[in-house]
Amino acid sequence: MIEGVERDSHGNVQLSGMGALGDYLLEIAKDNLGKGLRVRADTFGYLQRSFPGFVSEVDAQEARRVGELAVHYSMEQSSGSVAMRRKAGDDMRSSISSRPLTRSRG
Repeated sequence: MIEGVERDSHGNVQLSGMGALGDYLLEIAKDNLGKGLRVRADTFGYLQRSFPGFVSEVDAQEARRVGELAVHYSMEQSSGSVAMRRKAGDDMRSSISSRPLTRSRG
C-alpha cells in the first residue's frame, strides 16, 4: 500500500502526474535486477486510461453522453464548453451542462 500520497474523493491513490507508481516500480527493478544497472521510470499520466479494454461502463456512458450533448449544444450556441459535474453521494451520478467560455483574469 502506498502511504502519504494524495487520494481522490473515493479513496483511490492519485498516481498520474506525481511519479509515485514509477518510483515504486523503479525501486523494485533496481533491487531485483542487479547493481550498476541504469533504471529510469517515466510517468505517463493518462496513458493508463487509454486502453479500451479497461474502460468502465460508467466512463463509456458518460463519454458518449458528453459527446452527444456537445454536438447538440454546438448547434444551439456559437461558443461554449460541455462540463460534467459529479453529484453528491457514492453512486457516481453526474450532471452535464453547457458552460460559457470566459477569460480568466489574473
